[in-house]
This record gives sequence, C-alpha cells and structure tokens, in this order.
Amino acid sequence: MSISTGRSAATSAGVFFRQLPEFDPDPALWGRIQTRGRRQRRWRRIRLGAFTGALASLVLVLAFVYPLASWQPTSAPELAVRQGTSQQLQEKLAAVSGAQDDFRALSELRLIDARLQAAYDRNATDDELAALWVLRNGALRALGADAGANLSVTRI
Repeated sequence: MSISTGRSAATSAGVFFRQLPEFDPDPALWGRIQTRGRRQRRWRRIRLGAFTGALASLVLVLAFVYPLASWQPTSAPELAVRQGTSQQLQEKLAAVSGAQDDFRALSELRLIDARLQAAYDRNATDDELAALWVLRNGALRALGADAGANLSVTRI
C-alpha cells in the first residue's frame, strides 16, 4: 500500500464519518453507566468478601482438625513420671513418723509447692514444670533421708 493509497483511504474514511448523522445521547445514559459501574464494584466487593470468609473458615477448620500438637514439647510423659515419683515419695514420707519434725525441710517443700502452683497458674512450659518436680522430689528424698537418720539415732 502506497502513501497515496493510505491518504485516499483516510480521506474516504473521514468523508464516511462526516456523512453519519449526529444525535444527542439519551439523557439517562450517564446515569445507567454510573449505576452499572456501582453494581460491578459492589459485586467485586461481595465476591472478595466471600472469598476472604471462605479462606478464614478453611483456616479455622484446619486449626480444629489438625491441632498444633506437633509444636508442643513431648515431655508430658516424663512430667507424669516425675509427678508419680513425687506422690510415692510423699506417701513414704507420711509413713515415717520423724519426718514431720523437720521444719526446715518442710518449709523448703512448701516453698517448692508454692512455686509449682504458681507455674501451673501461669501455664508454664513442661520443661519448667519438670524442673520444679525434680526439685520437689529431691526435697522429699532429703526429708526422707533426714527422717531415716533421725530414726536410726533414736533406735540406738
């Protein structure tokens, strides 16, 4: 296509468009355009809200179906063993008559018990609780050893 052919096509298109009738648009046209735009924006917001709600629901369902147990330490059985040991030591100590006379060891045991209760109240980690149970078991063993020493002295 040559330049002269392109010019003649442009002039013929210009002539064609000039021959078209001119008319005034409907006065309500701009209102319909605005209404349609608002409707499209509203539907976009509704779809976005529905998608966001569905995504949040999915996350909540997954959180309930798959609890975060894998993030928790697995020392709970160890903690239960230490609690059981403490229970056994306390029962043995109660059976020994001279153990109730050692006020120093009993006050240490009460202090450890208070620290244990405070740790449970603030939802302490299993590691911290296990350390406190070890302290309590040590105090009970020491109290039992002291009571055994007192009994051996009284038998002489």
